[in-house]
Amino acid sequence: MSGLFGTRTILDEVRAEDADELVAVHADAFARSWSADDFAALIADRTVFALALRRQGWLGRRRMIGFVLIRAVAGEAEILTVAVAPAERGLGLGRLLVLPPAFSRSIRRTSRRWGFIARWDSR
Repeated sequence: MSGLFGTRTILDEVRAEDADELVAVHADAFARSWSADDFAALIADRTVFALALRRQGWLGRRRMIGFVLIRAVAGEAEILTVAVAPAERGLGLGRLLVLPPAFSRSIRRTSRRWGFIARWDSR
């Protein structure tokens, strides 16, 4: 997606070094945020994968504006958490994280079914 002044929204995989950005986005979305250690442990888990939405400015710098963590085990996948930065909400970006092609790209080889457990303490 392109935006004003050439900014782009990019969907890519989360890396271990993204833990602090995950904490920041998650803390803005939920009353009880997970720690950097929590996110690092999840990212290191072979059954968990994560996708991030990043806004790339015209100078090329990227900042995380949303993410989804998904666990795939025994042919099923579940969304562990999904968050979008408050300033970016209402634009349909969360939908990009949980609906095809993003979500299906991640689970198509590992899962036949998927689910979502809602937690209603988001901000």
